[in-house]
Amino acid sequence: MAKVYMPNYWGRLLLRELTRLRIESGLMQREVERRLKFGAQKVSRFEGGGQVPIWHEVTAMLDLYGVITNDWKYFEELWDKAKEPGWWRAFGLTDPGYVAFEHEASHVRQFVLGFIPGILQTTEYARAVFEAMVPPKSEEFTMRALGIRARRQERLFGDNPINLHVIIHEAVLMSGGVDNGQLLRLVERVELPNVIIQVVPLSACPHVGLVGPFSILSFPVKDEELLWYEDPLGGQHEIWNQEKVATAKLLVQDLADRALDEIDSIALIKRLIT
Repeated sequence: MAKVYMPNYWGRLLLRELTRLRIESGLMQREVERRLKFGAQKVSRFEGGGQVPIWHEVTAMLDLYGVITNDWKYFEELWDKAKEPGWWRAFGLTDPGYVAFEHEASHVRQFVLGFIPGILQTTEYARAVFEAMVPPKSEEFTMRALGIRARRQERLFGDNPINLHVIIHEAVLMSGGVDNGQLLRLVERVELPNVIIQVVPLSACPHVGLVGPFSILSFPVKDEELLWYEDPLGGQHEIWNQEKVATAKLLVQDLADRALDEIDSIALIKRLIT
């Protein structure tokens, strides 16, 4: 059986746009399915983000929603990009989740409470993280995950690097798994013009970040922003609601204000190197 790959960022953007158009047209999902001779629950699958329509299904919906053909070019471009295979497929990753969003993001702001962010991890630290997972993972899983980590880190370099602002709780730096090599990696990465690292000192507790880590990703298309977080059981949550994203931006700003500035943060990291 062929693998079923979850839509990438462009596919999910296309599906959100089609959902918006349906709602604005005043049509219910079942009405769309009936009028377009779609199978039951097909529109629901589209709008739930689990399946990208084929092109003639997209055009049928656009026509039904009242979008004139002169305005189809934008949706065609989204559809074309949605069909491009992501690099993660080479690693057997069928649901890239955060990885796909990070790949397309122009700016990431995140607060981390338990681990160094994957995009800044050394191979040794990343391996220790994967080997500590419960239930235990196979060596095959670990090697694949390490390859994905390395590929993600390429976004920090090149002609169009991602802008990364990471706020780290000081306790993360003091945990046993963070060795000199990982601390030196942080010092090296902050030398990049597109990377900012701040440390929230233990003395700043309590603060809102103690509830858990989260990330805000910004995209150049339509100035979209996404709130992303994961729960302890591995659940992944993507929130496109801009009111909630705005609240999250206030939280990350509060954490940045409580954190040491960039110079003092790196000075603290350097002091931890033995």
